Amino acid sequence: MVTHRALRWYILLLSLLYNQCCLVHCYLDRVYTASNDRYLTSVIVSSQDSDSALFEKSLLTTFYATEALLLPNEAATTIPNAGQLCDTLRSQSASSWEEFHHLLMTRLRLHGCLDTVKSSSLKKLNDGPSASKLSTVYFAVDAIYHLASHTPAALYDASQLDVVQVLRHVQAFQSSDQLFVEQGKNSKSSVHKTAIALSIAAKLLSMPQQEQAWLQQSEQVHTLLSSFMDAANALVRTYVRIEEDKVCYSNSLTATSTVLESLDAFLAALSQHPQFASMTAAFTKFGDAHYMECLTRYVLSFTSTTSPTSARHVLRLMHMFRSSLQVYSRPFSIALQHQVFSDSEADKGVDEAPLTVRVCDLFGASVLRQKEGTRVEIVSSEPRGPIGAFTALDDGQTFVYAFGDAIRRRRRRRNDSDSDSENGVHGFYAVRIEIGDDHLRGAGGAGAGVIGVSTTVKVTTSLSKTVFGVAYAKKADDGYYRVPYPERIVDTYEVSPTQKLKFEIQTRSLQRPRHISIEFVADASGASVLQMTPKARQQKYALTIDLNKEVFAALRAEGTYSVNVVIGDALYRECVTWTQVVRIACIEEEEDAVDEHDYEPVNDEVPTWTPKAAIAHTFAEADAEATSQSALLFALVFCGVVALPLLYFLYFVFASMGISLVFDRETQLCSLSFILALCAIGGVLFMFWWQWNIFEAGAWLSMVSAPALWFGYTVLKMHLKNRINSKQE
Repeated sequence: MVTHRALRWYILLLSLLYNQCCLVHCYLDRVYTASNDRYLTSVIVSSQDSDSALFEKSLLTTFYATEALLLPNEAATTIPNAGQLCDTLRSQSASSWEEFHHLLMTRLRLHGCLDTVKSSSLKKLNDGPSASKLSTVYFAVDAIYHLASHTPAALYDASQLDVVQVLRHVQAFQSSDQLFVEQGKNSKSSVHKTAIALSIAAKLLSMPQQEQAWLQQSEQVHTLLSSFMDAANALVRTYVRIEEDKVCYSNSLTATSTVLESLDAFLAALSQHPQFASMTAAFTKFGDAHYMECLTRYVLSFTSTTSPTSARHVLRLMHMFRSSLQVYSRPFSIALQHQVFSDSEADKGVDEAPLTVRVCDLFGASVLRQKEGTRVEIVSSEPRGPIGAFTALDDGQTFVYAFGDAIRRRRRRRNDSDSDSENGVHGFYAVRIEIGDDHLRGAGGAGAGVIGVSTTVKVTTSLSKTVFGVAYAKKADDGYYRVPYPERIVDTYEVSPTQKLKFEIQTRSLQRPRHISIEFVADASGASVLQMTPKARQQKYALTIDLNKEVFAALRAEGTYSVNVVIGDALYRECVTWTQVVRIACIEEEEDAVDEHDYEPVNDEVPTWTPKAAIAHTFAEADAEATSQSALLFALVFCGVVALPLLYFLYFVFASMGISLVFDRETQLCSLSFILALCAIGGVLFMFWWQWNIFEAGAWLSMVSAPALWFGYTVLKMHLKNRINSKQE
């Protein structure tokens, strides 16, 4: 039979082998360091209340916090204000099994805070393992385990605990899907209840003060533990995927921590018993490299948390990943540094480090076994970038490649051959790096032991020349006054509503700048009042300052302004910040006095003259009687001349032609009405001639014309009917 020590060495060997298999497939881009431990510990300590010494004034948070502070890590510390916290806990009372458990366990962790257990508490603990709720069984068994493990003297006698009976009782909570329920077979199974069921089994298998007489019932125990192993495999498969590269349980860090801790404890408890250790071979998820990578990435996403509970979970899980023999696939990290280089020889060696690749495990330890047999090289670099092998440093896990020197050599070759010399070598390069180690080659074939890493490297360029020019808009034909960077224009240029100013910027570079900004800073306050983007015109950028436009309203206040120019691009090594390149003075124009002789009122908003007094004339009074007689005579003569043609027409029609008006009996009424309507139309026309306006006359005509048309139509219709009847006769 395999001894316990031999079994542990066997599992350790498996962990090393699985580590190497993990290398072939998965990696992280960060490591977990002592600084993370210190930060998370500080989050927990800072949550302690100064009055009660409880953490976040909560018994649950205090239970978690005291456990995390006692974990063995590089930030291990004592529980602060332990005496004050003990006094507070002694005065606390528990109203539920959960509070009873947390209160008892927290006091047990504080030195000298729990020397004896009350008889009422002992009776409660004795009844707990046979409770009808699974959570109650867990709280009782966990408390019994820690009380029985207390040193130097146990606080509970666990020798009378029937391990097999409790296991059988817990197994009764298992549902058909292999998961566990809280109470009754009809309840819904859950991840949390399954996790605490495995924790109960782990505590029972490791229970102190047991003479292990229950091991004699190995067949029954093996059957029970097989059902628990089925539950463990079912539980580990209930994870959910987040963002394609993370997995967790129930979308919660607390649930994830509970599941992983219970699985680890259960597997560790089985490994302690040689007759059951072989059962752990059925559980392989902790050897799944991709699963462990995604799980670890999820936990690492909480390393910046501000919650003490989340900090406890991260500390606890990282301790498990670091020290547990059950987690035999530890993710490793590949960190890339210094991925920005310059294409200019002038920038060579100026804050430029080589492209660096560091390969280590999750906690920064070396995973590459042979420095001489390790191969790290760039196998592709698009478009047309350099390729080659990295140089290993003395630590055996850091490799460097002078990407900047290689890219500058490539530029020199282009310049010498005049092939694409205008395009340059700046830009973004998609780099593929392969990492291989002789120690990793084995049964996997030619591809085993090779890791592919894809990254992006940026090669920057610089502005070779920058010129700033200024000119008045009306005098632009005379040319711009220009200065190269970093010189400044000494003169101050005036700007007013009638005087526009033009700026022009010329740049020369292999990469045309994508960002140019002109900033105006008030000299009086030093505050930036306006930022403008000039218009691009081929290789020039122009801006015209016109105070009449609303966009320049911020410059209408009188004063002097300094002009700053910023030119940048994502592919520039550094942007050009040209401060106080020129100064402008914004003024308000004064109105000149107007000469009366030269005044011309053209487009004046406010006239400069005032109206003269009205001219008054005195005329001689006319003879009223003579005026009235002459006016009457003129009116009679005018009306007679106007009416004479009409009177002659009436005489000709009725006297000379002998026409008379005869109305038929049938059309008498309509005919008379038609004649009256015509007379009304004539009256309306007379009134229009006399005093009505065209609108009044039009309104009356529209009203009178309607009956005139109707009566006229009726008379004509009747006459036509009579004529047709007379012809038929």
